[in-house]
Amino acid sequence: MINIVVLTPAFYAKHVLDSEILCKQQRPYLTLIIEAFGKKFAVPFRTNAHKPKKRKGVPQSVYFFGSSGRSELSNEQKVPALDFCKAVVIVDEDVGLPASIDKREFQELNSNYTRIVEMFKRYYEFYIASKDDANLKDLPEIKYSALQYFV
Repeated sequence: MINIVVLTPAFYAKHVLDSEILCKQQRPYLTLIIEAFGKKFAVPFRTNAHKPKKRKGVPQSVYFFGSSGRSELSNEQKVPALDFCKAVVIVDEDVGLPASIDKREFQELNSNYTRIVEMFKRYYEFYIASKDDANLKDLPEIKYSALQYFV
């Protein structure tokens, strides 16, 4: 089941000093809940994600929505996406209100949900294997990951 929510103000209050966790006071980030590896993750939706450089051996850290139509509106190569790099580990008490996204993006999410979960799992496994590796820990996908506060 696809579960899209906002996280509670209490979650953000607990992590106020964690600079890589995305937080907007005026409009909270919507997040997709993914359960994997015995944990519950909240993966934020980004309306203007940059396309990261592709690196050999580095899994994608973002899932880009290609069919929403909003990607054509950007002159700066920014498109709607799920940002695995900014995923956080949560518990049930961190889950706030349910939320909804653009209809076409939801249809794409629904059609590609299994693929998205697998992409996230590959990113997470790469993060775990790389965070302490001197040759990889400075990659942006590792260095700026919000997972650093949880694993």
